[in-house]
Amino acid sequence: MKPVRILITEDDPMVSFIIGRLVNSLGDFLLVGQAQNGREALEQIRAHKVDLVLLDLSMPEVDGKEVMLTIRNEDLDSDVIIITSSYRKADAVEALRLGAWDYIVKPFSYDRLRVSLDSYKDAFRYRASLPAELAQEQLDRVFYPESRLNLYSTSGIQRGDTAQRIMDVLSQEERLLSAGEIADKIGISRITVRKYCEALVSTGRLIAQNHYQPKGRPIKKYQPI
Repeated sequence: MKPVRILITEDDPMVSFIIGRLVNSLGDFLLVGQAQNGREALEQIRAHKVDLVLLDLSMPEVDGKEVMLTIRNEDLDSDVIIITSSYRKADAVEALRLGAWDYIVKPFSYDRLRVSLDSYKDAFRYRASLPAELAQEQLDRVFYPESRLNLYSTSGIQRGDTAQRIMDVLSQEERLLSAGEIADKIGISRITVRKYCEALVSTGRLIAQNHYQPKGRPIKKYQPI
């Protein structure tokens, strides 16, 4: 499956380096460029295929808002995650209106950005798999991706139908399964399965083990206790 092609647009070289290191550490993402301002970003977006722009708002020459406006006005096929130091409501609302996928405030945690990227990847791949004409259920998943809902809410998560379905799948297997493998079996997103599994681990119903690969990050797999 093709990787998500990412462009980092950030005028602080250290922040750009940190974001780039995170992107390179994750599977299924390809860092295709790094720009120091909005003008450079737009040049790269027009010249290369860019699926996702990690975009600062405050930059010299052309700022992040102008980049989003240009992407929208020129119908460029790129999504945006904002990474900014601005806590202003007006900036967040405008970013939302211009179609930003997410809004992350500096200083951000590794996990916050990782979850955002994984969430986007799941939605990106789902959209790519869709036919030309969509049923309402498919439209609902496009506009309200499951991977974006309640990413950090674990209250009551160990109860209910989804948790039981995960437990049932794992109980039927003699081997440990990753969140992706469980997701394929029960038909929900990997992000959601991982959220449930981590909650079930915290309540003592599952155990988790890291499985290391020749390349890339280890894969966490789960089994019932």
